Amino acid sequence: MIRCLLVDDEDWARANIKAALAAYEQWQVIAEWSQANDLERLLAQQPVDVVFLDIQMPGKNGLALAKEWMALPHCPLVIFVTAYDEHAVQAFELAAMDYLLKPFSDGRFAQCIQRAEQALHDRQYLQAQSLWLQQQSHPKEGRQRYLKQLVIRSVGNIRLVMMDQVLWFASSGNYVEVHHCEGMHLHRVTLRYLEAQLDPQQFCRVHRGAIVKLSEIRELLNLTEERSQVVLSNGDVVAVSDSYKAQLLSALSL
Repeated sequence: MIRCLLVDDEDWARANIKAALAAYEQWQVIAEWSQANDLERLLAQQPVDVVFLDIQMPGKNGLALAKEWMALPHCPLVIFVTAYDEHAVQAFELAAMDYLLKPFSDGRFAQCIQRAEQALHDRQYLQAQSLWLQQQSHPKEGRQRYLKQLVIRSVGNIRLVMMDQVLWFASSGNYVEVHHCEGMHLHRVTLRYLEAQLDPQQFCRVHRGAIVKLSEIRELLNLTEERSQVVLSNGDVVAVSDSYKAQLLSALSL
């Protein structure tokens, strides 16, 4: 059985999710909650696999709750269910499994259930997520812990990319293009958020929309006084803006 918890201050919203879950025999609703009080204690006492969580609630909102749950020994998968789409980036930065917009269709809900079931049965994913959450919640005192791998999720697929395989990153709206040894994949975070977790001894921002791995740089081309480029080991050419050039030269000890 997949044990889940419904957290929403609106009775009808919880009833809709419960009715939708009735079509899935292996899913069991163990509790319904309308507020944040005592939720952490409940999760610590009872094993919960998945939490369907509203964002806009009286008192503590869903994003704050999800951030607190990162410190739990066994953090459940979080599926945000909300009427607002402006929180999607923050939700996925908190390792949310999915983001359902009210009202959702039967097909969209089925897709969500399929993704959750796949994640719950993918031990490699759970181990990677646990490591990622520990890195976020328990950094070693006096020393920054940087990302060792990326967990990149898309519909029906979870890919692990080790940081030593990464060549460079490019901003793509609310996503980041991860260019690595085996190709390119979109990661649901912002470049600014990712940059804070990268080792500055290995990566350097060269443009408002690009970060490169220093060890992959093969050439620095000065096109004009204001335009430069770096050529990477795989042949990719990345623009260097004038405002980041001094930082790059310093990182390369030039």
